[in-house]
Amino acid sequence: MHLVALDGGELVGWCDIRRHFFLSRAHCGALGMGLLPGYRGRGLDRRLIEAAIEAAREAGMIRIELGVHADNARAIRFTRRWVSCARA
Repeated sequence: MHLVALDGGELVGWCDIRRHFFLSRAHCGALGMGLLPGYRGRGLDRRLIEAAIEAAREAGMIRIELGVHADNARAIRFTRRWVSCARA
């Protein structure tokens, strides 16, 4: 599934969860996302992820995997905050 965020018709962000292609892991998906710099830090990232996870659950996925590049400090901070909230 692929979700997008628009501002006046302009694409400003996206989030997708791709189902694993092996049948034995069809319950898993990999999350990816991106936002234009001017739209970061406004809560749009969280809204996109929450909507994508809800859609993934409805599609039968029970495990969502997320990777972050080691040199992306902002994404690492966001992921740590988000993951701790998701586990609570």
